[in-house]
Order: sequence, then C-alpha cells, then structure tokens
Amino acid sequence: MNKPKPSPPRFAADFRAEMARRQISGSELARRLGVHHWWVSKRLTGHIPTRVEDLERMAEAVGVPPQMFVMDLRETADVA
Repeated sequence: MNKPKPSPPRFAADFRAEMARRQISGSELARRLGVHHWWVSKRLTGHIPTRVEDLERMAEAVGVPPQMFVMDLRETADVA
C-alpha cells in the first residue's frame, strides 16, 4: 500500500508561522473547525496531504486569505 506524499514543508511551515503570529494553537484551530486536534496536526506535519478544500477552511478559521498558501499546494500537485 502506498503512503500518501506529505504536504510540502513550506506549506506547513508557512501556515504554522501564520498561526503563531495570530497566537492560534493547533487545538484552537481544531476547535474553530469542529475537528479533532489530530486532524489539524496530521495536515500541519505533512502526514496527510492538505486538499484545497481543507486549506480554504483552515485559512478562513485563522482569518487569512487562502490564496496566501495556494501556491504551496500547487507545488505539491506538480511534484506528485
């Protein structure tokens, strides 16, 4: 069975940095999204690929435009 490719470190690092700037923890983001904290953690560590739909929800919950991170996800699609 093939493991999914991790999200690029750039996306995860950029998103975590934005969360830190806004003082939003992974648990707080999970609460805002109505998901379990592992859902957020797996995406921000790259263990589960982040879909564009997930990115849009996450960005909205943090209060930033998803366009800030779309290029990071497109780079993943190009590599995959």
